[in-house]
Amino acid sequence: GSGVPPWRQHWGSHGWAPGAVSWLLFATRAIAVVVVVALALVRGPRSMSSLVQLGYLCWLLGLLHLGEEVSSSVVGWDVIRGSPKVWLALLWYSGAASFCALCWRALNIRDIAWLGFARREAAQEATVIGKMWPHLLLSVLASAQAHALRHPSFQPQHRRLTQVPSALRVPLVTIQFFLLLLVALLDPVSVDSFMFLCLLMANVIVVTFKMRPALLLPVVRMSSDLAWALLAMRSLLVLHPVQAWLSVVIPQSEFPLTWSTLDLEASEVSATRQVLMALLLLYSRALTGLLEPALLELEERMQVAPLQPSTIECLRFLRGWSPCALILVAHALAVASSDSGDLTFFSWLQLNVVLLLLFSGRKWGHSGCIFSACTCLSLTLQYIHCFDFCRHWPPQQEVSYWGFAWEYRIVAPEFVLIGLSVVQRGIHCKVASVDAAEALKRRAELAAEAAQGTPMRTRSVPRTS
Repeated sequence: GSGVPPWRQHWGSHGWAPGAVSWLLFATRAIAVVVVVALALVRGPRSMSSLVQLGYLCWLLGLLHLGEEVSSSVVGWDVIRGSPKVWLALLWYSGAASFCALCWRALNIRDIAWLGFARREAAQEATVIGKMWPHLLLSVLASAQAHALRHPSFQPQHRRLTQVPSALRVPLVTIQFFLLLLVALLDPVSVDSFMFLCLLMANVIVVTFKMRPALLLPVVRMSSDLAWALLAMRSLLVLHPVQAWLSVVIPQSEFPLTWSTLDLEASEVSATRQVLMALLLLYSRALTGLLEPALLELEERMQVAPLQPSTIECLRFLRGWSPCALILVAHALAVASSDSGDLTFFSWLQLNVVLLLLFSGRKWGHSGCIFSACTCLSLTLQYIHCFDFCRHWPPQQEVSYWGFAWEYRIVAPEFVLIGLSVVQRGIHCKVASVDAAEALKRRAELAAEAAQGTPMRTRSVPRTS
């Protein structure tokens, strides 16, 4: 009478079966995305891209872009779920790519490098199946996904998370910060890497000055949008026709600074950076779907997760001593980074900040904000000096004085100080939120007692004649 087939009723009676099939479908989706990333970003001869690779990358960017239009309460962190039409598009595209490759090999046509059909050396020449198997695998996986997405019974919503433990939010965003740092520090220095470094420094300053959970979501979204835009632009720049046009319009021999600053050359390092950008993009989109429902719920309730009394006492102890430890470490790192006893300008500035905090004896809880701001400024200026157009300016003596040299003995202590500053501010803000919650709870209890008409504890004094 319900209209549901008996096999589907039997399927729903087994709690483990839908979850197992759902995880299997998710694993096949992940394998398909990994194969697409490999086909789109693994370069051919001379590290240039082709139109076939650009098509796969456009499909990946479209998958993630269309996933933003679906509410995170539906898909959760499964941002590669897509829709049947998206997977059907991959099915048709991979099938067309394999058919064209088969025709090219069968007709023995000359190499068409810009399209993606080029022969390798005789010792490395692959067979027809060896050339086509990734496209055929994608066709099979895309067909399975398109069929499964048309039947909601195969897609239980078990990846919709309504609350993320507060202890996991900072580590998840820290992983994303490390991915940003990895993309920024990868050679060669270019405008792309500088943009990622500036975004990382801005995120560190914002999170350090105001450690609120609501700030995590914009940070993740900005990283995702930047990776999406740069990945699309870089994939266009490394195409064969675009590289040939750039070589004619702005020859690398005549404009070496332009090529190095904008990273216009198609190289293996640029391909590695694009792979890291794709990884950062996927992780940031998944993290957005993971944090958004929890943060919205947290902003609505404005509550703090209850902690054990021993944990609260430990956090209060750390809040009292963490600024002292941070000031001590900042002084030691400023002195240790000097060479032959000569302090750089930024080390001198850091020592003055330490002395100012010690003499004032106030606002030690905000020491992490001050140190993180100074260190982020110095790191940004040092990174700018790594560009080729800044190699010979300013002179070497002034570089040593200001501390612009990007050297391990100077840069490593700055990253250590940034990490300690973030930890100190995190402890300080966590204890402040716990104290605010306890004060709010006490005011609510007093208001409830007053509403119930609880007699006051004061005693009236009788009058004497």
